[in-house]
Amino acid sequence: MEEIYISSEPDTTTVLFNETKPLEKKAVENESIDKTDKESLRQIICNNIRTLRLRHSMSLEELSARMGITLGFFGLMERGHRGVTAYNLDCLSRIFNISIDEFFTPPNIELHEVENISAI
Repeated sequence: MEEIYISSEPDTTTVLFNETKPLEKKAVENESIDKTDKESLRQIICNNIRTLRLRHSMSLEELSARMGITLGFFGLMERGHRGVTAYNLDCLSRIFNISIDEFFTPPNIELHEVENISAI
């Protein structure tokens, strides 16, 4: 069962289990997730968003408009300065026609390689 960490409170983190049935909430101790892990996961998600946007030759303006959020907020989200919500991941997964779990996997191509390809 795949765990998706959505939000945290002082002593627990809300975990939503991704299955075909409705998502089940369960509290777990924060000690299982340290700040470094959260930042690493955030960076993986943000890199995947940017990589997908570049692979699909979409501008920041185009993608933020399709998601219904401001360009400024999307830019902050893509750079990891704002959190990515489950709603944002759902929107992005529908736009790019991928499953949400793909945002949590490190990309198999380096970001600079995608940027170089999109510059051509």
